[in-house]
Formats: sequence, structure tokens, C-alpha cells
Amino acid sequence: MLIDSKGYIMNKIITVRKTDILKTIYFVLGIIQKQKGSSMAGSLSSKGDLMGGIFDRWINTFPERIVFEKIMFPELKTDKIVEPISDFYSYDPRKAGIAPDLIGIKVDKKVIPFSIFDEKWTAVSGMPQIEIKTFKKQKQKMVSLRNQGYDDKYLIMVENDLRIDYLLPYFIPEMYSEEIYKEMTMNNESFVISNENGLLGEPVKVHDPGDELGTIQLIKIAKASDFMKCSTFCDEKVGIQNIKNIEERESVRGIKNDEISPLSKYCSKMSWGLYRFNKNWFDNIDDNGIPYYIKTGNKVHYKSLDFYADNPDKISVVKKSRNSMYLFSEEDNMLNNTKLEKGKYYKVDFAILERGGGSEYFLQKELVKFIPDAECELMNELNKIIERS
Repeated sequence: MLIDSKGYIMNKIITVRKTDILKTIYFVLGIIQKQKGSSMAGSLSSKGDLMGGIFDRWINTFPERIVFEKIMFPELKTDKIVEPISDFYSYDPRKAGIAPDLIGIKVDKKVIPFSIFDEKWTAVSGMPQIEIKTFKKQKQKMVSLRNQGYDDKYLIMVENDLRIDYLLPYFIPEMYSEEIYKEMTMNNESFVISNENGLLGEPVKVHDPGDELGTIQLIKIAKASDFMKCSTFCDEKVGIQNIKNIEERESVRGIKNDEISPLSKYCSKMSWGLYRFNKNWFDNIDDNGIPYYIKTGNKVHYKSLDFYADNPDKISVVKKSRNSMYLFSEEDNMLNNTKLEKGKYYKVDFAILERGGGSEYFLQKELVKFIPDAECELMNELNKIIERS
């Protein structure tokens, strides 16, 4: 298997077109029109969304079908016609349980269920249970998983990169009308005395964007249990500190020689190859071993995500705080996916996500390559099922 510089599976990226997600669009529209009130509340917030917000909340479900149709199934060792069966049922998961994202397949039109419903979703014995987690490419530094009975399931991780106007191709053609644009032209003679600084802009003309909505990329197939093993578990109300940015610095002010220590002093290596900050890193740790800092008189608990380094013995921490650390690289090294050059300083910025209820597992997205791969295992299972169908 070929892996790129970010740890993603190479050649597993496809273009998403308008027709590819018509069923998802239809499904979401049905959810919207089903709402009895004027908005739809989220599961983790009391905030109510209108149509636009609901689409943004649900659009991440679209790869559930495409990843099989266009990436995985074409690699199956069969001449049979294999199609994925997605879950388009409507139900309350608190009462009905949760169906896997692939509830079955069709092999030459024959339906093979992977999960069945008998007052509650139940796995079919001997069939793979598959969940798909979709992450947005833009600015998303972390991947996370809530364990909803996923221990024995496969986890397919996908990164989507949709255009900001991904819904525009579904608007009626009249939206691109030249007449509408002309009617919106402002009467500058009546309203504008001076605009030398260019603070006012003319209306933006809307163009037909075509049918390409963006891309999706398969970044990892793993067992959900391995994801959880290789990630950081946070109980409810425990926040997450993650590496937000790494940038080179020409120099660092205020270095105190007696405070300089190798990065290895602050971390311990885990069995899967990543490093985890130890008690030397944190200023405060409670009786349960959870780090915290004081904010407006209250304790804010948090955990720091694991990181990768080639050789933390040869990276010196010259200054540190809760929000950043300054490093000096004594030799060419790596920190996550950033190359550190010998003899140079670097600033590492941290971000802390404060969290509410619910336990969750977190990992820096660029480090999913450290999770044991299960692609061959899943493909072999699917091939056997198709063979005996």
C-alpha cells in the first residue's frame, strides 16, 4: 500500500459530482420537511438550525455510499455486480439502536444484509460491521470517535473537501440570470459621494459552478478498537489540548539555560509509536491524574494529544507554557508531519478545546497512519461473502 507524506492512502481520492449525492440531498430534504417546528435542534446543543444549518450538519453522510461504489468495490476480486446498501431509514437511535453505515450489499441484485432490525438493530452473524467517519479537510486538526458499541466494527476514515458553495448546483437555472444581476446593480449616483478607499463593492455575479462539488479521500481503514487504543480518551467535561501550528523562528527571547530540557523529559513512548506527555509537562494534576488549569477561579480539566517525533532526545524545549512551546532542533528531526532542521528554533502553538458532556476518543488527524491498517482484512471478508453468495 502506498502512503503519502501526510500518512494518507495514495490514489484513493475521487471527484464528487452533482449526481453522486442526489440521494443524500433528497434524504436531508426529507428530514427538513419532517420538522414540525421552525428549526431543528442538534444532539449536542439547544441551538436550532434552519435549512442551511441542517444541511451542513448532515452533509458529511454522503461518502457512506460513494466510498464503496467508487473506491473500494472496484478493487474487489470479482466479476459480479456489487452495490452498497445504505441506511435511509428514519429512527431514534436511543430507542432503535444504531445501524452500521453499510447495512448490506447487493450481489448481482441479491440482497445480503449485514444488519437487521427486530425492534432494535442487530448485527448479522459473520457479517462485517462498518462505520464511516468523515472529516472536513479545512482546518480540522483532530479526528474523534464516540464509542457507540463500535469495538468490533471496522472504521473507514474519509476526508471531504467540498466547495463552500456545494449546494449551488442544485439551485434552479434562474439563479444565474443576467436579468437578476442587472436589477441588483446599485444606483451609485444617488447614494455614493466618494468611494476612493474602495470600502463599497458591487454585487457579486453568480456563475454556474458546474457539477463538480469537491473531492473525498479515503485516509484509513482500521478496526474501531485500534483507533480507540491509539487515541486519547477524554471523559465528559475533559478538554483537549492539540498542536495547532508549528513554525520556524529565527530566535527565541528570554531563554533561561537552567530551564532547557530535552523533549524526552516531558513524554513517554507508547507501544504504537506516538509520544504522550507525562506529569513533567503539566503544571497541575488532580488526584485522578487529570491535568487542569485555573480559569476564573475554576479548574478546567484537559488532556494533551499524543504526538510523533523521530528523536525527542535531540529536540530541546527552551521555553514552554500552556499555549505554546519553543524548541531547538539539535539534528534534523520530525515533529508530527513537520520537518525540523538542525540548528533551528521552532514555535509550537497549542489550542485547547473545552468540552461538555460525553466521552470521546481524540487523535491528531495527521497521525492516523499510526493506527494498524485493516484494509486487506476487510477486503478479504467482502470477497469471501461475494464468493459464496
